[in-house]
Amino acid sequence: MVAHTKRAHWQHTTRRANMCFEAESFTLAHKYYHKALSLAYELFHVPHEYKHSIVAITISHHNLADLFIQKNKPQQASRHLHQAHDFMRQEFYQVKCDYSRRELLRLLNITQIELKKFQHLYGFTQPTHLD
Repeated sequence: MVAHTKRAHWQHTTRRANMCFEAESFTLAHKYYHKALSLAYELFHVPHEYKHSIVAITISHHNLADLFIQKNKPQQASRHLHQAHDFMRQEFYQVKCDYSRRELLRLLNITQIELKKFQHLYGFTQPTHLD
């Protein structure tokens, strides 16, 4: 599957999950959000899709976190927020390209803000394995 088609498949799956979420069909939303996360990680391994894939991974984890918050499961939501942040942080230290590092830093700031908001609202976050 070519890169653009993989990206389009991720976008379509995410839209489908969002529609299920809005319709309060949370079981289906969960299924499609997990599929979208899997597709995002597949996209990560496609040449020239780096920027799109890291954004897709971040969005996918945050969508799952929102779903778990809606289902009143803050510990599972916290896990996805941390996974997104940990992934970005790990990539930041591995990547050499300045442009990619700037994009990762931007996403790290977003995920850090979301973790702080989450902690403020729910009073806890799980420690990450990288802390």
